[in-house]
Amino acid sequence: MQWISDYNSFWDSFWAGLFSGTIYSIFVGLIVGIILWRIQVFKEKSDTKVSLESEYYSVRQKIWYALKLPEVKDVNMESEFFLPRYLLECSKIINEVPVWYWEMHLKTDEQKFFLSYIKNFQEKYAEYRIASINLDTVVTDELKDIYKSSTDFKNEYKYFLGRINQISHKQLSRWLEITNESDQSYNTMSNQERINKHSKEYRDIQHALKMSLEVINSDIAKGKHSESKETKTNGSEHA
Repeated sequence: MQWISDYNSFWDSFWAGLFSGTIYSIFVGLIVGIILWRIQVFKEKSDTKVSLESEYYSVRQKIWYALKLPEVKDVNMESEFFLPRYLLECSKIINEVPVWYWEMHLKTDEQKFFLSYIKNFQEKYAEYRIASINLDTVVTDELKDIYKSSTDFKNEYKYFLGRINQISHKQLSRWLEITNESDQSYNTMSNQERINKHSKEYRDIQHALKMSLEVINSDIAKGKHSESKETKTNGSEHA
């Protein structure tokens, strides 16, 4: 009966070894899987941070160069776009910044301050857009009852918005077919309570928008000054 005992011992040790080997393999596989997963997560976070920091500095650079555009304003049919070219271009760049997403990943003090300035500008621009729509509405309501011709309406509309935006009668006359009646019409309309109210709101928020951009400009200029100073220091050390 010895062979039966040896047979049973063989299978007992076989199953025990197989079971312990399987458990060990699962355990090792689990540990290796967790390590690889953590490495992948770290790599993705690192790649995301590098990508966002690249976008961050790209946005700062685009704003910096857009600020060098002229102050000249283009005569427009919508008060929202009756802005200096530098401000229009900066608005396009800034309003496309995904601030909430960037705030989750960009954590340095410099980045946090800059994003707070960007967010403030975006909020001010939203207010400016509403004020522009309100102004367009009241001006349209007033002019459409006075000027039946489409050409006259457009000229007077642009003229009114131009004057609201501090462009003189003489300057506007170079671009628009207007008469002295246009100036009289502007004075009459701007004294109306409803139009005067919305004109003031529009000008005030436009001014706030410019001040908000000035803060961003100062922040970028300060950053460029620090970079220049650091470059000179490094150059001196190498010399």
